[in-house]
Amino acid sequence: MKSRQFGRFFGVVALVGLASACTLPDESKKAKAPCPVCPPEPPTKAMVLATIHEFHLAQAGFPFSRLGDAMDAYRPDMILVDVPQDALKGTHPEDASIELEYIKHVAGTRATDLIAVGPEREEAPVNPKPEKGDEDALAREAGWLSETNAYNMTFEQANGVEGSLKILNALSARIRYLKGDPDWSRREAWLEQQVDKVIAEKQPKRMLVIVEPVNRALLEAHLFERGAGIVNPVKIVADSKEKRDEAAVPTVVLSGWHEHLSKVQDRLHRLRPGQDRAWLEYKVNVLQLAIDKHGSCCVTLDLLQGPSGGSANTGQIDRPTPKKK
Repeated sequence: MKSRQFGRFFGVVALVGLASACTLPDESKKAKAPCPVCPPEPPTKAMVLATIHEFHLAQAGFPFSRLGDAMDAYRPDMILVDVPQDALKGTHPEDASIELEYIKHVAGTRATDLIAVGPEREEAPVNPKPEKGDEDALAREAGWLSETNAYNMTFEQANGVEGSLKILNALSARIRYLKGDPDWSRREAWLEQQVDKVIAEKQPKRMLVIVEPVNRALLEAHLFERGAGIVNPVKIVADSKEKRDEAAVPTVVLSGWHEHLSKVQDRLHRLRPGQDRAWLEYKVNVLQLAIDKHGSCCVTLDLLQGPSGGSANTGQIDRPTPKKK
């Protein structure tokens, strides 16, 4: 009896093993799916963040605090800012954008390296003109980029896909109608060269580059082509639960603005009769507005009229170059 039970047991085991080993003819012909292989992590991650300069004082959709939100969510180990070295040091505060003191404050609380990558050379603009018959097309396709309020953008417009495509289309029109648009393209090339130099020398792991909206998309593409993993500012801020207070900037930022205002006023007073005062007067006005509002929103756009009715310190294509006295 026992021998018959053991024989039945081993017979069932043998059948189960045989059934599991057998496959139907159609199944044996199916190719096995390859095992997924994750791509290697890029050695450098980069986020390119657009700032709108003094329009932070007028744009409720992009307060200074949103810059802090992006820096908090991303936590870079190095921050590159598109300003000259003298502006970062405070030697020439008239060349520094209003948000620089805020960026310095946030970076300082995290002991994050801050590096200037703005072009150090001052070159006379070429100012190419469109051919006869192209004026209307240029104005229609890219005229808005040179308007006074061109950078009055929300955070999403300045850093999102739709806004970036709008800027790229305008730049493409300028390149077509302005013989390559040498003034803008030269500045973009210097910015890319400075960023590449920092990467080669410092080899950051999580790099943040803060630029104007006009440079954001192309610099992002430049870094992607060099193997960096790109982080989108809009997405990372949307996913973050940390949000800074929009009501006012920290006291240390106000102190920095007061110091800059004093220096710019002193330089303005020392100008000889006949020298151009427009740019320094404008910088005094912007700093005073920022101090009076404690860095909060909002001032009216008419208060941010640049020299001769031009762009309000966008530093973009048609910005007057401040002369060092």
